[in-house]
Amino acid sequence: MDEQFHKRLTDEQMKMTVKKYLAKELTVWRSVTLPG
Repeated sequence: MDEQFHKRLTDEQMKMTVKKYLAKELTVWRSVTLPG
């Protein structure tokens, strides 16, 4: 993300974006590490 985009986001939008990102990362990690 560049700074201009970053500055346009509100704190709430940032929190939502981070939560979505972390949830996606967790899903990928689980699919890779868990058998089946």
